[in-house]
Amino acid sequence: MTIDTKVRALLAKTIKAGATPGEQAAAVAKARELVAKHGLDPKGFAWPRAAHTPRVSTTKAPKAAKPAKAQTRGDELVELLSRKDGVTIAELMKRWGVQAHSARAVISIETRKRGLAVELVGRAHYRFKR
Repeated sequence: MTIDTKVRALLAKTIKAGATPGEQAAAVAKARELVAKHGLDPKGFAWPRAAHTPRVSTTKAPKAAKPAKAQTRGDELVELLSRKDGVTIAELMKRWGVQAHSARAVISIETRKRGLAVELVGRAHYRFKR
């Protein structure tokens, strides 16, 4: 294979022929290198047009405001416990659709996580310690 044939083969690697923009750019660069190295006339070859690469903005787009965080059971529990009367297990069961042991578990876990003190004011009635 002659250098002339090699350069033509490299120049045939175009986007239209199925090459990626990076492959085309590398092939054109190698063809230019061979033409310069061997003293060939660049006008004797059909050079492909440079691949259009979209410019990436250097400025970042402003971030959209985050949506309001949904209230968790823990947040709701703190609100309910802070009421004057506190909250009953029956109320939590009805509100959250859980069984009694699950409601007590949420009270135990959330108050421990948040470092809060809760007192039992009756058989199944809780409120913050005063």
